[in-house]
This record gives sequence, C-alpha cells and structure tokens, in this order.
Amino acid sequence: MWKIYKNTGFMVWSGGVNMVNSLLVWAIIARYLGPTTFGHFTLIMAIYVVFFNVCSLGLGPLIVREMSGGEEQRRSFVGSVTIVLIAGGILSSALMSMTGLVLEGASDVLKPLGILSLSLIATALIAKYESLLIARERASVIASVNTGENVLKALISWWVVSQGGGLSAVCAAFVMLRFGALIAYRLKVRAKRTFGWPDGRELFRVLREVPWFLLINLSAGLHWQLGIILLAQWRGAAEVASYGAASRLLTPWTLLCVSYATSVNPTLCRLATDSLTRMGRFCQRAMADLLLLLLPLAAGTYLLGQQIIGLIFGPQYLPAVAPLKILIWALVPLGLILILARSLIAVHKQQIDFWTNAVALGTNFVLNLWLIPRYGAAGAAGAQLASVTLLLVIQSLYVSRRLFPVRLVVVAGRLALATAVMAGLIIILDIHALWGAVPIGIMSYAGCLFALGWRPAFKLWGSLGSPG
Repeated sequence: MWKIYKNTGFMVWSGGVNMVNSLLVWAIIARYLGPTTFGHFTLIMAIYVVFFNVCSLGLGPLIVREMSGGEEQRRSFVGSVTIVLIAGGILSSALMSMTGLVLEGASDVLKPLGILSLSLIATALIAKYESLLIARERASVIASVNTGENVLKALISWWVVSQGGGLSAVCAAFVMLRFGALIAYRLKVRAKRTFGWPDGRELFRVLREVPWFLLINLSAGLHWQLGIILLAQWRGAAEVASYGAASRLLTPWTLLCVSYATSVNPTLCRLATDSLTRMGRFCQRAMADLLLLLLPLAAGTYLLGQQIIGLIFGPQYLPAVAPLKILIWALVPLGLILILARSLIAVHKQQIDFWTNAVALGTNFVLNLWLIPRYGAAGAAGAQLASVTLLLVIQSLYVSRRLFPVRLVVVAGRLALATAVMAGLIIILDIHALWGAVPIGIMSYAGCLFALGWRPAFKLWGSLGSPG
C-alpha cells in the first residue's frame, strides 16, 4: 500500500516538474520571441507531441504488463522490444522532419522542426527504460532524471533566447538534453542486466502487438493536437497562439493525470490476473481519488483564468481566456479515461481502447470543421471538450457491460457539490487575486467535503476484493 503511494508521489513530483518547466519554457518563448514566433512554436510542439506519442509505438503499457510479473524470465522480450523501438524512433524522426513540407505557410518552422525530430530517437528508448522502472515500482529514478532534464531545459531555454537565439537553437538544446536523459537512464539500470538477446518468436509477438498500441497513441495524439493544426491552416498564428496559451495551462494537469495513471498501472495489471472484481474496486477508487483533485482544479482555473493568463503569458495573450474557460473542463473526463484505458490494456482489450479513440478523433474532426471557422480558438476548445466527453461515455459503457460496473455518481455528486460551494464562495466574496482565491478555495472545498462526511481512507489493497 505505502509503496504504491510512495511511487505515486514520485510520479506526481515528476509530473509537477514537467508542469513547472512547461509553463516556464512556454512563458519564456512567449515573452522573449513575441506572439508570431510563439504561434510557430505552438505548431512545432503540436506536431512534436503527435510523433512523441508515435515514436515509442505505444509499447509502454505492454512493457509494464509483461514485466510486472518478473523481468528475469523476459529478458528476450526486452531485447526484442529494444530493436522495435530503435526502428520506431528513427522512422518517427524522419516522418516528423518532413511534416512541415505539407503544412501551408510553415516555412518558418521547417528548420526547428527538423532539429527537434532528432530527439524522438532518444525518446523511443527512454520509453523502454521508464516502463521497466515503472514495472519495478522504482519511480524515484524517473523522478530524479526527469527533474534534472527539466531544470536544465528551462535554464538553457532562457539563456538561449536571452542571447538572441531563435527556435532552432532552443530545439537543438532540447535534443541534447533528451540524449543526456537517455544516457542517465542507461547508467541507472545497467546493474540490473536489463538487456537480453532478441528472440525470433518473441520479436514476432511484439510486432504483432505493435499495430494496436501504435494506433492508440496515434489516434490519442491527433485527438489532442488536431485543433491546433487546423487552426494554423484556417485562422493564422494569432489564433494558434491563443489556443496554445490556453492548452498550455491544461497540459501540466494532464501530465499530472498521466503520472497518476502510470503509477497505478502495475497494480491494475496484477489484479487483472487475479480478479476482475478486485481490479474494478481498485479502478473505481483510483478514479474517485482523481476526481477529488480535478473538479476543483477545473473550477478554479475557470474562475481565475484571466489572472493566470496575464500572470504567466502577459496581457497580450488575454484572448486565450475564452478557449481556456471551455478547454479546462476537458481535464475531468480525460483523467477518468486514462484509468479506464489502463484497465482495458491490463485485460488485453487494447483494441477497444483504439476504436473508442478513433470514434472520438472522428467526432473531433467533424466538430472542428464546423466550429473553428465560426468561433476560432474557442470553437476548437469546444470540439475538444465534446469529443473527450464522448470518449469517456463510450469507454464507461463498455467497461460496465464487459468488465466491472463503473459507479461514480454518488462520489462525483458529492465532489461536484463541494466544488460548487467553493466556486460560489469565491464569486460572492468577489476575490480576484490568486493569493486570496487559492487558500480560500482550498479551505472551503475541504471544509465542505468534511461536512458532507468525506474522510481520507487508507485501505490495504487486499480489502479491495472483500465483500461490501
């Protein structure tokens, strides 16, 4: 129990470091290089995120699932995965560097895009090491390497742009830091004899699994970046910059959700082989814990979006407030989806995860075609919220019918009531300053939950399968 909480803490720390670094780097680019270059940077990073998800071929959850039962018997599996990941990284790098050629008006992003694509080779292999460490429940190593890389990324980005460097120099720094992180991971796991010789049968089995996991990552990545890409084509750099600033405030909390889902993944995989009932109870507990955090975060960001945008990016980015007020609510269904998706993969139902993501991606594309020409960045945000909510509904229905019941109505109602009380108090008191709204929001939210009967519960994992 406490080991899992400790690893969750390390993953949350890792996500928090990513959050701070993400805000710092984007704020540095926005303030030093101006809105036009910031729009180009937003487009570059949108393309990068798509290929970032593709380069590892989505094999992270597969590695965790296969290695959670003991890696010494699966060294040939790791060797086979390594070969596949190297190929995936090289191919993704080549494809990303050519993407700018097909984007209208992307001449200013071709060079930095090509430079940044080289980092995908290192990223593919980093995905293997991180998955092995997650399976071993050694998230502390991930947190330490990630902290070092992100601190250097923020410092070097600031130094580069303050010396007059442009996007190409910033992207080159990112590439060097990615390869530095790869070396650090290799040194950390070297004593554990991670590598084994590839086995033909094992290699074929991995290759057979690749299409589903790759399609999941590709569809999920496109789902979240399609709005930016279409905005760049139809509305120009100013609208992209507005959406980019809004999505950047969502991304840190998204990383937090991913970190939490990643930390519970090994437990889900072990419980899946034992009892679907126990896995279901654990999954529901994990989703309830995530809702406890996400609802007040979304409401607080909605109320204080203007102050947050002005503080981080500056007053010239205040048009980002409108898409932010819509987009921030997509955080709630996203967190639950990440847990449900890990549950599907744990029971070898990854094809369901892909098909539901494909439906959401298609819905997102259709809604963007309708909303972006009319409402710009706010329209893209609305399309994202609608499609991710649809994805949650579809996955919840499937899991409830085939695996275990998903019952969060009572818990969600209690948390929503506490969130409404928190928001109402901030509105009634007319609090606009962050330094006043944040502590009052936390105290009112926690106090309301306590009055409604909520208490922190620390149960042994074994009790998750007990009756009642």
